[in-house]
Parts: sequence; C-alpha cells; structure tokens
Amino acid sequence: MFKLARHHSYNGSHPALEITATVLCNVSVTLQTKTAEKKKRKRKEKEKKRKKKRKEKKRKEKKRKEKKRKEKKRKEKKRKEKKRKEKKRKEKKRKEKRGKDLEIKFSLMWGLKNTTAGNLMGMKIDHEMPLTLDSFPQR
Repeated sequence: MFKLARHHSYNGSHPALEITATVLCNVSVTLQTKTAEKKKRKRKEKEKKRKKKRKEKKRKEKKRKEKKRKEKKRKEKKRKEKKRKEKKRKEKKRKEKRGKDLEIKFSLMWGLKNTTAGNLMGMKIDHEMPLTLDSFPQR
C-alpha cells in the first residue's frame, strides 16, 4: 500500500491512498506513543527501584548508627561500673588499712599509758577510763 502511495502519480484525490496515508500516519503515531509510554514506564520503574534502594540504605544506616550508639552506651555503662567497683574496692582497702593502723595505735597507746614516753606524748590516760578507737585524734 505504501509503495502504491509513493510510486504512483496521483493528485491526492484517490480515497484508498488517502486512507492508506492516514492509517500509516496513525500507526506511526501509535508506535511513537507506545514507545514513549514504554520508556516512561521503564523510567518510573527505575526511579521506584532507586527510591526503594535509597530507603533501604537509609534504614540500614539508621540501624547501624543505632547499634553503634547502643554499643557505646553499653561500653560507657560497663566502664562506669568498673570505675565504681574499683573505687569501692580502694575505699574498702583504705578503711581496712586505717582500721589496722588505729588498732596498732590503740595497742601502742595502751602499752604506753602512764609510762614516761606516754606522758611525754601527752597520753595521760586514766585506768578507769575505757579506751576506744574514738578516743584517739583522727588524721
């Protein structure tokens, strides 16, 4: 049909040729439209995939940051707990040492009372007065 339209000399009044030209034109337009629609659809699908990927990436990043934050918090808590225990242990040790020092001091003073060395040190203690750890001056 197209060959006929191309090679025959006509003045454009032949109805069959006009119909053929119209049909060909319509087919061409339809094909162009379909191709454009297909491209548009593909572009939309690509964009959708890209969006989905971006969203997934953001979600993973958020999850990773949350995990990191929790880990940091956990480590900080552990560190503080360790520090607290160490402080408690040192305090206990210090108290034990102080207690022993006071006991030694107490026994020394008990032994020194009413001796010349004790008197010189200003430890005139009554025999009737009971000695307690509180009766000695603290550092």
